[in-house]
Amino acid sequence: MRPSAERSIMIAVVCFILTIIISFALSEGWIK
Repeated sequence: MRPSAERSIMIAVVCFILTIIISFALSEGWIK
C-alpha cells in the first residue's frame, strides 16, 4: 500500500474511535 493510503486509513480509524468515545462520553453525561 502507498504511504498516503496508510495515512488516510489511520486518520479514518482515529476519527472513528474519537466519534465512539465522544458519543459514549455524551451518553454517560461527562460532557455537559
